[in-house]
Amino acid sequence: MGMRVNTNQPNWIALIERLQAAGSLTEKGKKYAADVITGLPSRNPSNVAGRNLIVDIASQKMGHTVQVESLTIEAAYAQMLESSVACVGYWAQPIKLRVVCKCRDGIERALWITLDFLVLYPDRLELVECKPESALHAISLTQPGRYSRDDTGRWTSPEVEAALADYGIHFRVVSSADLNPVLLRNYTLLEEVRQASYSSASALEAIMTFLQNRRDGVPLAELVAQAGSAFTKNDIYVGILRRDVHVLLAHCLLVDDRTTLVFAEEYQAEAYRLMKFATVEQSERSLVLKAGTRLRWNGTNYSICNASRNKVYLMAAEGSPTAFPRDLLCSLIGTGEIELLDEVVVDGADQAETLKPYFTALTLEKQLLGKARNEFLRFLERHPEAKPEDFGLKPIKTRTVQRWKRAAHESMVRFGTPLWGLFDRPRPGRPRDALPKEMRDEMTAVAEELYFSKTAPSKTFVWRALRQRREARGLPFPSKGAYRRHLDRMKNLRDATESRQGKGAAYKYDASSAGGKNWITAGDFPLKVSQMDGKSFDILVVDDETGEVLGKPTLTLLTLPHYGSAPIGAAFLFEPESYRSGTMCLRDEIERFGEPVKYIVVDNGKAFNNATFDSLLATLGITKINRPPRDPRFASEIEALFRVIDREVIHNSAGNTKPLQTAREMTAEMNPEKLAIWTLSALWRRIEHYLFTMLWDAPSAALGTTPRLAFERDQKRAPDREGRFTVPPDQAKIAFFPEVDGVTRVVQPGRGIFVEGYYYWNDVMAKPHVEKTKVRVRYDPYELAIVFAAIGDTWVECTARHAPELRNVTERTRHLQVIARRRLKNNHAERRERTHGRKLACLGDEMLEDEKALREQRRARAQRQLSKPQHAHVSPQTEHSGGVQSIGSKLPKIDFSHLRKTAA
Repeated sequence: MGMRVNTNQPNWIALIERLQAAGSLTEKGKKYAADVITGLPSRNPSNVAGRNLIVDIASQKMGHTVQVESLTIEAAYAQMLESSVACVGYWAQPIKLRVVCKCRDGIERALWITLDFLVLYPDRLELVECKPESALHAISLTQPGRYSRDDTGRWTSPEVEAALADYGIHFRVVSSADLNPVLLRNYTLLEEVRQASYSSASALEAIMTFLQNRRDGVPLAELVAQAGSAFTKNDIYVGILRRDVHVLLAHCLLVDDRTTLVFAEEYQAEAYRLMKFATVEQSERSLVLKAGTRLRWNGTNYSICNASRNKVYLMAAEGSPTAFPRDLLCSLIGTGEIELLDEVVVDGADQAETLKPYFTALTLEKQLLGKARNEFLRFLERHPEAKPEDFGLKPIKTRTVQRWKRAAHESMVRFGTPLWGLFDRPRPGRPRDALPKEMRDEMTAVAEELYFSKTAPSKTFVWRALRQRREARGLPFPSKGAYRRHLDRMKNLRDATESRQGKGAAYKYDASSAGGKNWITAGDFPLKVSQMDGKSFDILVVDDETGEVLGKPTLTLLTLPHYGSAPIGAAFLFEPESYRSGTMCLRDEIERFGEPVKYIVVDNGKAFNNATFDSLLATLGITKINRPPRDPRFASEIEALFRVIDREVIHNSAGNTKPLQTAREMTAEMNPEKLAIWTLSALWRRIEHYLFTMLWDAPSAALGTTPRLAFERDQKRAPDREGRFTVPPDQAKIAFFPEVDGVTRVVQPGRGIFVEGYYYWNDVMAKPHVEKTKVRVRYDPYELAIVFAAIGDTWVECTARHAPELRNVTERTRHLQVIARRRLKNNHAERRERTHGRKLACLGDEMLEDEKALREQRRARAQRQLSKPQHAHVSPQTEHSGGVQSIGSKLPKIDFSHLRKTAA
């Protein structure tokens, strides 16, 4: 993470000084803002608890990567700032602020808090805190000074505002209710044309000519279908972004192009908004229709035998049930044409008699519980994302919430208050397990000591221990059933499993992941969101010359979850997952499709979280999302794809290691090392055909068609992404090579550049103006004998001088050799004192290390042979010819002729 200052961005310090001169900022506020702008973030976002997501946003406005720790609020607000014209700049995780807070015990304490964003506008400076609406409401109940609502209904923080009084900085609380997911998705789609302009001077005029006679608006799909020589598809989206044509971006999704209307004038769009979205439907008094209710219609008595959401079944004294539309029935009851025979008036005495059992069994705990349920339901009507945990309730299912709503409604109709329906109903008879408090306390203590421990004894074992302790003191003990029920009430299944077996075993009892479908994960256009992961295949690969077993290959995939997990890039290597496999996978994707993806979801492994990989993603403008740790459900699509590949391809091939899973049942002739026959190149040809041809043409139940047809359909509708990022052919390979430590090297006269103990030379370095200058250097991790130096405007290839041992040596091979040499160096003094027999044993260890390095060289040779054929030279063949069909033969190609920015 480097300094925040970027010379290509506006002079933010000058803007801060201008605010101070205008009186909008104090000297203390100016110093605070300058420290935030020129310094590093006060902390790195973390996900220790596993509740948040780490998102690396490639910000074009700021010129660097902005890291936030929330996908639903913080990343959404950052996207709003990125798209806002009024916002000049924003910085995440600003310097900590000293705030005097009144804690729950009533004592005032000074706390250092870190807010989420510092936002710079032309007329003010603003600190922003992002929190969910339910969390703000829960905090306001216990700490009103921390968060509360003002007269306009917006959330404020009196304590933070008091701390910022000496700074002249404004404060704002952004909740989930302030963010419009529809607007966010539209902004994400329009971001693809943010840098674009109209294709011609008459493009806007041609669009307005088509719209001027349609006062009621034109569907976006119809307007896109008219794109041609007069105006292009991108001209339409540029006009929407610049508001030359008008769309209700806050209410209508651009993805739903058949229902989203485009207007020529703003007043037409406003009239449509008032008619469609600002009109509130008037609802009549609700009517409860239940089975057994008697009705009278046209002099005939009916009874309701069944009632559903849309229909009510009426039965007369004679005849069969008749279906009746529910809306029509309620309308006739409201007009008086149908009379309710069971509608009676209940006086206060009858109500008191009905509520007497509730009142007798009503305790303080039940009252508080009923009030908490009522408050949760009232808050849930305004904020659907509210959680019962914020109101002190246990996690519940959706059907429980529906049951509470029905009970509260019936209680409101019958008693005039919803509380009686939310109180737990009294049970007749003696309460079950009514044990003395002293006995229940000891039952809880024994359970915490024995049952909820890592030794994980059985319930019977714990009950016997409790019985033995109480019998020794001459005290009565509970029955086994009563103690089992006591254990079940202490903790739910998930918490009990975590305390007994750990978090890994309790993961299966967790609720589904919070990732869900939101403004990022929604597939609004092709190549928007992707998933990357890797897996070591259960198959042994042999050398194509000697037949020696080389080991298991590793496949790193980049897939599109919204297109049936269709693969768009792959890397097939011998080494485990690393930045090299991720880089090669992205390079393969760009070679196939000509453009990078916008969002990429990765796990928390070191392969996808390092400086080299992050630098490449920032260069390509890709936003990285780190999924929660130990949560494979968040990217379940790619995890399921790996299982499908194993089941359909790998486990049906010779040399697969699936028999080793039941090694006791495996015989000698089924040993995978004896049956291995596949070479790396031969196996990759079949897997590539399966991934990029068969899976793309396989029908998907979720899509209703094949991924290829769905991709082509959405690509015609979405904006063209030309100019977003293009790599020229002569630099396509160098652009994905990693940089050396320190990025640059000095050209030494007559020697060249010094990289990792060797000098690399090119004849261009002999020129006087090149000597003693700093040049950027990149290296090939699979061929250490050469590096590439940026001299002038071109990359030149430099060769290692007097270093034949580096030929055909990969970075991983060099790493293994260094480890072996370090081990020898560290043990040199000890080896001199060993006997001859111990020296022979040490010699054997050294030979094993050499064999390991030699085997790695053979693997590298196999990978070099695999990388020789390029995608552009593979001629598409038909299925009947027996060849491998390239995905480029069917997928639409996007041709880029100009480079927008260099890969360097």
